Amino acid sequence: MTKFYLNIVFLLGFLFAQSESIAQVSHNSVELDWKTIQSQTESGSIQEVKTSFNAFAKKAIQNNASEILIDKILLIDNYFEKVGEFAEKIFWYQYAIDSLCNNEYIRCVEVRRRFAELYGSIEQYDKAIKLHKDNLLFLKSKQFNDAVSLENSLIARYYHFSKDMRQSEIYYLNSLESAKKANSLFYIILAYNNLGFFYSQNNDFEQSEKYYLQGIKTLESKDSIKAQQKAQLALLKGNLGGNYLLNQEQLEKGILYLNEDIHFNLEQGELDLALNASIELAKYYYSIKDFQKANETILNCIGHPRIQNREHPNNELLVLNYYWLFKAHLEQQKNTEALHYFKAYDSLKTVRDEAREARRTTIEKSLLENILNVQLNYQNQQIQLKEKENEVLVEKNKLYFYQVTIGLILLLSLLLFLFFYGRKRISLLRIKKELAENKFEVEKIAKEKANIELKYKNKDLTDFAIDISRKQEVLTEVKSKLGAILEGEWKDESIKKAIKSLIFYTNNNLIIDEQLKEFQENVDEINYKFLDTLQKKYPNLTELDKNVCGLIRLGLSNKEIATMRNVSYKAVRMSRYRIRKKLNLPAEVDLVEFLKGIG
Repeated sequence: MTKFYLNIVFLLGFLFAQSESIAQVSHNSVELDWKTIQSQTESGSIQEVKTSFNAFAKKAIQNNASEILIDKILLIDNYFEKVGEFAEKIFWYQYAIDSLCNNEYIRCVEVRRRFAELYGSIEQYDKAIKLHKDNLLFLKSKQFNDAVSLENSLIARYYHFSKDMRQSEIYYLNSLESAKKANSLFYIILAYNNLGFFYSQNNDFEQSEKYYLQGIKTLESKDSIKAQQKAQLALLKGNLGGNYLLNQEQLEKGILYLNEDIHFNLEQGELDLALNASIELAKYYYSIKDFQKANETILNCIGHPRIQNREHPNNELLVLNYYWLFKAHLEQQKNTEALHYFKAYDSLKTVRDEAREARRTTIEKSLLENILNVQLNYQNQQIQLKEKENEVLVEKNKLYFYQVTIGLILLLSLLLFLFFYGRKRISLLRIKKELAENKFEVEKIAKEKANIELKYKNKDLTDFAIDISRKQEVLTEVKSKLGAILEGEWKDESIKKAIKSLIFYTNNNLIIDEQLKEFQENVDEINYKFLDTLQKKYPNLTELDKNVCGLIRLGLSNKEIATMRNVSYKAVRMSRYRIRKKLNLPAEVDLVEFLKGIG
């Protein structure tokens, strides 16, 4: 008997070892597939990477490797960002949060942070805050106080962006409290710096100085500090120096601190911090009309070899440096140099603005697409559910029919026949009614689906119109300003020639008829039912009137319509007035809502 039990124990141990071995082999197989995907990100097409990653995700889920999948979603994120596949990036973030983070893996914290950053970049701060607060609950439950400190500061930042200063202050103070609980010097200093910056932005320089000095004293009281802490010390002094210059107190110390900050960060490779400090110091010199020192400060910074050889410069900070160089040279009446720096500023600003707008538009469309896909998937599921119910009802219908037939054969009684037949007849009518109701529901859901798709097309068309209008406005304004500059007295003919060249370049980039024609064709295609109805109800409207009605119905402003049609703002207002008269609209009726109700 004892031998029998020993054999059972041995067998269970063997099976356990086998299951562990199989699990290990499965995880190894998943990692091998990931190496294939890494290779494709370097030499394969985008579609190949997307297809392979989808297959990899399915395999990881089948092998209970959710934590590995979360880790790889964070890694593939960099590739999708690089190739501009924001829709794919957002899809996997949402999938990870909805389906993989129920067990609250620690890597889910990073997923939510990155998703929040996307929402923050398009100013949807409430959604970013919600994601960070989910992180905060998890981190508090695990008592990860250093991470709790960071999460509080991120929430505070988004409240600051959304102008809720009271909530921002509360979370910054919570960040400091959590850092002290964790006894983390790095996060304590970070919290002091964040609080100093917060109060300086709200012009409370006394409170700001208090927290900056607490951070500085904490670091300087140490016998020795590491390189990371030296960087924090330089940052605190630089920010405090900026405070002194803004507050017009201890100016010499403020200049000294900012210069130290610039030089330290240039040597340590923290180039963005150096560029930011140079802007603050140059702005001060500009305010006291010491334009030469303003120029020297910026040129010494942007001329540093580390910045000159930088592979991916921060356009935002370089734009501001060139802007202040342009302003300072203009004040010195060094027009040639001022024009040179203006061109550099304008070029970098254009690249920055176009990149920022393109990224924002792509993210917004990707988020909208993600929401629409969720809605469409839900409605498809509803349709399938209704169709399944219809199949069940059809089967029930057949069953009732068989029961009636068997009842007729077995009972052979007219009375019983009438009784059962009447009963089944009522059931059949009820089923037919339910079938009709379900059919109506299916048609209703299909109609809602079509409306959602039409709304999506209208959103794209409106975005296109606004983009054309914005480009027209910007180029027209630049052309006007260049024309005004050209009317001045210029002794150097080469400068006049350069300005004329810029005006010619601006003219060449104004919207051409083909783009407007393409836009109008898209408007006609989307609004063909509306235009047809409008023609039938109001035949006295001209083709121009109908075209303007189509643009108004899309929600474009008078200014945007004027830019699109290359006419004056006044002409559009007169056109709207003429249309209201032809439509016999009372003054209290909104024209936009009236047009949206047609078709």
